[in-house]
Amino acid sequence: MLGAAALAGIVAIVVGAILMRLSGTAASIATFAFLAGQYAFYMNWSGVTGGTALLANLPVFVGPSVGTGLAALAILIAWLHQESRYGFMLRAARDDQTAAKGSGVNVWFVRTVAFSLSGLIVGIGGAMHAGFLGIVTVDAFYLPLTFLTLAMLIVGGSGSLSGAVIGVMALTAVTEILRRLEAGIPVGGTILSLPAGLQEVGLGLVMILVMMFRPAGIMGGRELIFGSIWPRR
Repeated sequence: MLGAAALAGIVAIVVGAILMRLSGTAASIATFAFLAGQYAFYMNWSGVTGGTALLANLPVFVGPSVGTGLAALAILIAWLHQESRYGFMLRAARDDQTAAKGSGVNVWFVRTVAFSLSGLIVGIGGAMHAGFLGIVTVDAFYLPLTFLTLAMLIVGGSGSLSGAVIGVMALTAVTEILRRLEAGIPVGGTILSLPAGLQEVGLGLVMILVMMFRPAGIMGGRELIFGSIWPRR
């Protein structure tokens, strides 16, 4: 896990130093292009990564307690960064890049710090994924996971940490319910099940409803603190 965090963090520093000079749509496209290139790299360097082969028989160490603890640690790290001076400068750069630069904010630097920190946390998440299933493939970290992550952020709201957490919880609940319904539930002497593939349909419907009625996400850029919803600072 430490190795995964270190490797992902180092890669994020190098890549972030390049990509964080961009902003808006250009940054999004460049980040996705890097994802596609990295995927092709891992898929074809079979001598090191195993390519398309399944890496199995990994030690399973992630259970409810370990998963909850590491998730809480990730949220704590994100919150500490959010409340730090770098977090405030990052939000200033997001809201008005020109004004932030005029106030002395090094936009490239604060974005690179956030990108590198997120890379470190994602590395831990990847190790948790492998430690939960006991197997890992390159496909597990490509488009399906990327779409799911973006969907969670859109549903919860990208303007706050609470929105990101609530988006994860909401879509996880939806996907788990649909997955169990697809697998079938016993009713009397029969098994009732829904057609396969409804998880993706459910995610799409939830995203459409949120974009129609809550374009800024469930939290709308606000934070949930001690049972109260506070406006974003």
